[in-house]
Amino acid sequence: MKMNKLTSANMPKTTIKACAFISLGLCSAQVIANPYSLSVSFGEARTEQAQAHPDIVSVNDSDTSWSIEFGYQFDWASLQVGYLDLGHANVELQAESYTPEQYHETVVTLAPILVEGVTIGGEKTIFAEDNWFINGQIGTIIWQNVIISESENGTRYRTQDRATDGYLGARAGYQLNDSWSVGMQYRAYILTEYIHEFSGKLSYHF
Repeated sequence: MKMNKLTSANMPKTTIKACAFISLGLCSAQVIANPYSLSVSFGEARTEQAQAHPDIVSVNDSDTSWSIEFGYQFDWASLQVGYLDLGHANVELQAESYTPEQYHETVVTLAPILVEGVTIGGEKTIFAEDNWFINGQIGTIIWQNVIISESENGTRYRTQDRATDGYLGARAGYQLNDSWSVGMQYRAYILTEYIHEFSGKLSYHF
C-alpha cells in the first residue's frame, strides 16, 4: 500500500513536468513561427566628393538604390544576407588641359563613389510596442565599383575597385500581420567617403 501511495503521488508531478516542457516548447515555437524573411527596398543613396578641384564642371553624387535580402530570425537577433546596388555617381572635368590618360586618372581620384555588392549583417529589435518596432543593424559590405571615362575619339578607360567595409543602420517599421511588415531604413556604409542610404523596405516572413 505504501508503494502504491508513492507511485500515485509521483504521477501528478511527472504529468506537471511534461506539461511544462510541452508549454515551453510551444512558446519557443511561437517566437520563431516565421523564422525566414525576404525583403526588398528602394530608396536613394548619397555620397561625398573625395576632394575639391578647380577643373570640376559638375558632380552627381546621388542615385536611386535598391536591394534584396534574405534573413533568418534567431531568438536574440536575425541574420541578413543580401545584394544591393547603390546606383551610379559621376564627375565632369574641363578636359582641354588633359590627355585622355590624365583625364581618367584625375576622374578616378575625384569621382564620388556609389557601389554595388553583397551585404552580411545582423539586426536586433531595440524597441517594440503595438506592432511598431525599431531595429538596430550592423554588418559588412563586400563591394565593387567601376569608373569609366571616354575620350573624344571613342577610347574608353576603365578602373575597377573592390573592397570590404562595414555599415551601421536602423529600421523603423510596422508589423502588418504575421507575414508582412513595412518600414523605413537608414544605413551608413563606411567607405573612405561615407555613403548614406534612405529607403523604404517591405518584408515577407515565412
